[in-house]
Amino acid sequence: MKKYLLLSLLSITFLTIQAEEKTLYRTIDDNIPSIDEETTLYLGDIMIVQRNGQYKECFIPKTSLEIGWKGENYEFIPNKPICKKKKDSLYFYPNYILMTNCRGANKTIGTCPYVLSLGKPIDLIENETSYEIKIGFPRSNSEKKVKFNKNFIVSNIDKNNIIYQDWFLYTENSFQQTIEYAGKSGKTLKFIYSEFKDNFARDAFTREFTIDLNEGNIGAYKGAIFEVIEATNSSITYKVKRHFQ
Repeated sequence: MKKYLLLSLLSITFLTIQAEEKTLYRTIDDNIPSIDEETTLYLGDIMIVQRNGQYKECFIPKTSLEIGWKGENYEFIPNKPICKKKKDSLYFYPNYILMTNCRGANKTIGTCPYVLSLGKPIDLIENETSYEIKIGFPRSNSEKKVKFNKNFIVSNIDKNNIIYQDWFLYTENSFQQTIEYAGKSGKTLKFIYSEFKDNFARDAFTREFTIDLNEGNIGAYKGAIFEVIEATNSSITYKVKRHFQ
């Protein structure tokens, strides 16, 4: 069984899920979808997820945004969130290597400013018709002592190119569980249960299970229970009755 990055796997189905009435900056076990919420998905989509992490205030560029000066180059990657670390943070921070010079390079401190590339404060400024993004250079651990260089400002960003929302960020090395729809053969529905650790599928904990519709429309595995409303070989409509225990 191939290993997949959990974030990539879940993005197929849940890329645009927003945090509605969620507590920000508190580590929680979050379950998707909600109990008794009627949901329709397609073959290979993730039906049920239990994940650990925090909702944070973030902005997400829809397209690549680049800026560079004197050989120091930065890129904001499309569809990857830039988030505040805590509720009272003044700035946003990338969760990936912002400096393109350092991607894939030797990350030993002293040979590549890798740590600074991850830790750079980002200021998002909303103007009347556009956004601008400023890359900051911290001079201490205090956000009140951040310096901004005019050569590292991305200006005139179309407002439609920036999504501003609460985003769920996974806890590093946390344990996740999912159930995926694997199709229909006659009256038999097939599903794949997977466990993830360190963002990778655990091969020994990936299992296929089935539902025989002749015997009922309730599926149960590892404590999760769901009701199948309608299913074809390419799609399924269902309700979760109980999440993973």
